[in-house]
Amino acid sequence: MKKFVFLFLFFINVFALTFGDYVSFAKYMGYETDYNKALKKAKEKKKDIFVIIIKSGCKYCHKMMDEVLSERGVDRYLSRNFVKLILHREKSAYIPDLLLKRRFTPVSYVVGYKDESIKQMIVGYMEDEQFLWQFKGN
Repeated sequence: MKKFVFLFLFFINVFALTFGDYVSFAKYMGYETDYNKALKKAKEKKKDIFVIIIKSGCKYCHKMMDEVLSERGVDRYLSRNFVKLILHREKSAYIPDLLLKRRFTPVSYVVGYKDESIKQMIVGYMEDEQFLWQFKGN
């Protein structure tokens, strides 16, 4: 019985993705961490940019990374339709002023690759289905 419990707990930890920081999240999930590199890639691929801005000490930022953005269906949708970018409010070298208007985190944007305009803004944490619903009609 102890072996079963141990194996059960082991597999729960293996399959439950949790990320200690945004850099490991970005590396594992295929997000850019530099705005200018993401913009260049977006122009090459002719895809808009999905940007999420997080900050230190924000439990909902970690919930978005761990529970929503790492969910297979959400990641598949974002990867197909956007260049993915994660920026840290305090640690990223450059964040355009246009993306700093909201102090609340997490905040997500869809930024147009042609003119760098904000096409959509999603404020706060939400479950994966509700998050994907935000993109209906786009």
